[in-house]
Amino acid sequence: MALGDVAGLLQPMIDSAAGMADAFVPTGLVLLAVALMLTVMNATYQWWMGGVSGAIAKLVRAGIILTIPLFLLYGSNWTTSMKTLTGFFSVELAAPLIQKSGQAGTGGSAPELVKNIITRVANGIWPDSKAQKQHEAGGNVFEKAWQFITDPGKSVGESFFSALTEIFFKILLTIIGGVLIVSILFALYGPILLMQVGVIFGPLLVCWLAWEPLSDLARAWLKFMISAGFSLLVGLVLSLIAASSVESFVLQMQLMGQDPELPWFLELAAKIGGFLASAGTMIFLSFMLFKADDIAAAMIGGGGAGSAGVGGAIIKTVTRRGRRDKGSKDKPDEGEK
Repeated sequence: MALGDVAGLLQPMIDSAAGMADAFVPTGLVLLAVALMLTVMNATYQWWMGGVSGAIAKLVRAGIILTIPLFLLYGSNWTTSMKTLTGFFSVELAAPLIQKSGQAGTGGSAPELVKNIITRVANGIWPDSKAQKQHEAGGNVFEKAWQFITDPGKSVGESFFSALTEIFFKILLTIIGGVLIVSILFALYGPILLMQVGVIFGPLLVCWLAWEPLSDLARAWLKFMISAGFSLLVGLVLSLIAASSVESFVLQMQLMGQDPELPWFLELAAKIGGFLASAGTMIFLSFMLFKADDIAAAMIGGGGAGSAGVGGAIIKTVTRRGRRDKGSKDKPDEGEK
């Protein structure tokens, strides 16, 4: 099982949410009738009080707008329409980005795309046979480390400073890469799940579109869906950038200091520089991925969907709690004063 297969473990969660898409459609139809009744009652009262033109305007508005929720909630139109809406963001708008990034072979499958991105990040840190060929002249890092343990007198500088330091840096990059992979999962699966949640509760909000006092609920729902869709696209862009960047920077770190004639201290300095560049890139991209929903909200001028922000909130809460616990330990007890 490859590391990227973890993306497939989350797909049943999305499928389960998609199966409840039309759960509130019957309730939505009842509330739609209530909204229409309230509109007629309000218009009748306004007519009775002498506002004939205002009453007619309310009825005409309600009659025109009523066609939208009535069409959406009729029969299986809600499920079909919502598949089109979510697919517009996850397939239609994502396709040009996937095509440009060289991931066109995923076939439009979200789990397959996330799997490929995570696999590229993991292979960037721990290359497979392709990277092994670059080390054929001196053996891979584990062979060099074993050579140093069994024969410490042979090529000490090459064995120690080339092999053990590379393993040390890769272990650190693996830890940082784990944070990056978690942020990718939050940034890509979070908006997809939020759109499915919005689809489930949509009938309870769209039905009030005909009644003007609560019509903002329908507009807020639509804004939420657009925000979640753009969060997915922003997360997709940043994830594709992360996969390409990690591969590029880690490969540079591997190629640095491959010259056997290079002094050990220059090789170590080169690898430290490559590690700092790789680690800095992954930390920065992880931070940006956790901010994907804020970026999307800033583009559409509304509140964030809160998908990737969940991961950021978790990290912020843990950090704040750690500082609070540290402060409570440093504070002397009343009996010590």
